[in-house]
Amino acid sequence: MHPHLIGDKVEACGPIIEALNKCHNSGLWTYYTGGCNDIRRQLDKCLHAERMARTSAHVKASRQRKKELEQVRKARMEEA
Repeated sequence: MHPHLIGDKVEACGPIIEALNKCHNSGLWTYYTGGCNDIRRQLDKCLHAERMARTSAHVKASRQRKKELEQVRKARMEEA
C-alpha cells in the first residue's frame, strides 16, 4: 500500500481507500476509463482534510512551544 495511505489515514479514510482498491482490482477497463475517478476524488478530499487537521495541530503546538520559550528567555533576561 502507498505510504501515504497507512497509519492514521486508514482510520479516517479507510472505507474510501478500500473502495478505491476494490475499484482498481475490478478490472483494467474500469480503471483506465475513469470508473474510479469519483472515488479517487473522495479520497483526495478525505486525505486533504486529514492533512489540514494535522497541520493545524502542529502549528498550534509550535506556537505554544514558542510562547513557552519566550517566557523562559524573559525570565533569564530578568535574572541577568
